[in-house]
Amino acid sequence: MRQFLQQRWRSNKFLLGAVVLLFLAAFILNRYILRTTSAAYYAGRIQRVFEKREKEAEQTLKDTERLSTFARGVYTNEELEEWTEENKGFSLFISELQPSGFRKLIFWSTQSVDPPLIRSRDAVRAGLLFLKNGYYYHRFSDIAIGDKRYRVQVLIPILYKYFVEL
Repeated sequence: MRQFLQQRWRSNKFLLGAVVLLFLAAFILNRYILRTTSAAYYAGRIQRVFEKREKEAEQTLKDTERLSTFARGVYTNEELEEWTEENKGFSLFISELQPSGFRKLIFWSTQSVDPPLIRSRDAVRAGLLFLKNGYYYHRFSDIAIGDKRYRVQVLIPILYKYFVEL
C-alpha cells in the first residue's frame, strides 16, 4: 500500500502543483484584476449614481427659492444651462395649477420628454414611469408661491427607449 501511494505521489506531483497554481491565479485575477468587469460592480456603480441623482432631485424639490425663480421666469442663461438634463442628470418641470384644474407648463429643463400628467391629489408622489421614450423615476411636489400653486416634477432617466434605434 505504501509503495502504491508513493508511486501515485510521484506521478501526480506535477498535476497537483498545476491545480494549486491555477487556483491561486484565479483567486488573484478575480480579487484584484477582474473586479471591475463583474456585473455586481456595475450594478453597484449604477445604483450609486442613481442615488446621487435622487438626493439632488429631493433637494431641488425642497429649494423653494430656486423654484420660485424658475416659476417667475427671472433666471439667467447660465442658471438655465446649469439646470439642463445633461448637467443635472434629471429633468425638471414646473407647471402652474389653474383653478379650472388645468396645468400650464411654465418651465422645463429638457425637450427630450414630456412631463406626465398627474390628475389626482392622492397620486403616488414617487415611482417608476414608462413614457414614450423610456423608463423614468418620477417624483413631484405641489408648492405655493404667493397666491399661485405650482406642481414641480422631476424625472430621472433610467433607460431610454426610442422607436428608432441603431
